[in-house]
Amino acid sequence: MIFVTPYSGQSKPIERAFKDFCNDIAKHPAFTGAWTGNTVANKPENYGSKAVELETFIKIVADGIAEHNGRVGRRATVCAGRSFDQTFNDSYARSPIQKATEAHRRLWLLAAESVKVRASDQSIHFLGNRYWDEKLIEFSGQSITARFDPDDLQSGLHVYRLDGAYIGFAECIEAKGFNDTAAAREQLRARKQFIQANRAMLDAERRMTPDQLAKMIPAQTITPLAEAKIVKPIIDTSMMVRPHVEAAPLTEREEATRDQVVADLAAFRSEKPKSDIDLKRERYARARAIEEAIDAKIQVDAEDARWLGSYQTTAEYRTMKGISEDFAANLA
Repeated sequence: MIFVTPYSGQSKPIERAFKDFCNDIAKHPAFTGAWTGNTVANKPENYGSKAVELETFIKIVADGIAEHNGRVGRRATVCAGRSFDQTFNDSYARSPIQKATEAHRRLWLLAAESVKVRASDQSIHFLGNRYWDEKLIEFSGQSITARFDPDDLQSGLHVYRLDGAYIGFAECIEAKGFNDTAAAREQLRARKQFIQANRAMLDAERRMTPDQLAKMIPAQTITPLAEAKIVKPIIDTSMMVRPHVEAAPLTEREEATRDQVVADLAAFRSEKPKSDIDLKRERYARARAIEEAIDAKIQVDAEDARWLGSYQTTAEYRTMKGISEDFAANLA
């Protein structure tokens, strides 16, 4: 920090740097047609005829700053003919330097956004990407703060509690969304334009009459059927004379099988379907039989034991058991 004379540009070193930037960087040949002029009233004739790509602009500005700092022959007292880079490096090598920690750099360089940890899978969904870390499990369903690189969203998130305490780093485990916030903003802008255009079209259609809309529908051309070149005759097979074939007589075993099938079908047709209460009684009777076998220390089938354990957890078992106990009590 130095003290300078008010309203005296010559005594302020930054003024000298801005002069170099205005003369050497702003008027660079690559910026021809994009330079805005030194005042709002002094515009070049070709102003606005060209736009410079962001990558080109950043490179030329960085090269201009590097040339400004590397130029030797500086007449400032502290420089003594050296460049700004040489003067700085000499002072930096001989001075105690306090360097920022990784925690400090996260706070400086990363953008912050309030996000919520999903209760379903304890992950963070942000701009179409999914992030997860085991430390997020204890924050399920809670809001936290995520810090991220706006130019590289898929590199991961540094997450903090709302009180500022650092939780950890959540990796991007599903990169389906945007890789930078600029692309996300562009997508949102395009979506809004699409919605506005559809609303405008809908308003225009609502102002039109049905006859006007009908006239706008193009007429459809009906393609005629192609002429068949292959004709297949239809043959009535019912009029054809077939030779009579005598069926072979059935054996005794085949006749017995036929009679048994006929009897089973007749019994099936005559059998009345069981009611719901009959089925419940059968299931409860099966359960009681298995329980009595277990009480008598008789080994039961594993399938019956599994079925009993599942059936005992149902409301039907509890209801039937209550009815059975009440009926036994009334008889007593």
